[in-house]
Amino acid sequence: MFAITCRFIPALVLLPAALAAQATLDSVALHLKPGQTVRLHLQTGQRAEGRFTAYQPDSSLVRLAMRDTTLPFAMIDSIWVRKTGAQTGAIVGAVAVGVPSALFWGALCTGLSDGGECGQWGAVAGLAMAGAGVGALLGAAIGSASSHWQLRYAAPRVALKIAPLPAHRLGIGLSIRLGAVNR
Repeated sequence: MFAITCRFIPALVLLPAALAAQATLDSVALHLKPGQTVRLHLQTGQRAEGRFTAYQPDSSLVRLAMRDTTLPFAMIDSIWVRKTGAQTGAIVGAVAVGVPSALFWGALCTGLSDGGECGQWGAVAGLAMAGAGVGALLGAAIGSASSHWQLRYAAPRVALKIAPLPAHRLGIGLSIRLGAVNR
């Protein structure tokens, strides 16, 4: 039996990376910080990667610190910025060590008390915070070892594609993609 399938994919809901395409190249370049590692995908299909040095808005040039490369805006298809996992690692480390630390020190204080109630909750809180701080430092150190690329700008484009359907199905598929091409 054949089933008739009609599917429409709302690109604005399912493709959050395309939101970067709404920013202008000029506004993104103004917010880049000197020393950031950037990867530029060019319209020729090539990539340029290096440390961002300067942006010259009057001449529409982006300068990278790799052999003093200067690229005009017209050649840039997308801008990617390297990010580390240090912030996420710090949060995970603080929670992963801080919560057990608070439980441990609270139970120890209660167990050592004569009346069964801890009278040193300030000390327990301080030791738990110290544990969370150590966890945050360890998590940040581990997280900084991993990095990923974050899309900051994608040249606006609209592409229509007919998506193939599984075997034994008859239907119409429509996919609209706004944003950068995966390379």
